[in-house]
Amino acid sequence: MARRNVLNFPDPILAENIKNLIKEKGLTQQQFADCVFKERKAICSWVNEYSSPSAWDLKRICLTYGVSADEMLGIQRR
Repeated sequence: MARRNVLNFPDPILAENIKNLIKEKGLTQQQFADCVFKERKAICSWVNEYSSPSAWDLKRICLTYGVSADEMLGIQRR
């Protein structure tokens, strides 16, 4: 049995925002995966809420697509 990183729990808001980002940019999951240097199965896992991207992966997504981590995580500033 594979050891699971307990800190890498699925986040439904982040999953939905990744799905929306892929759709807004008109990309396939494979194209998105290629741009953020991940395998398509990792992207599939993120959007289906089996896992979430690491902090490093989230940073790469934000820098590549010009979005903020707050926006991707659904954090609203007061």
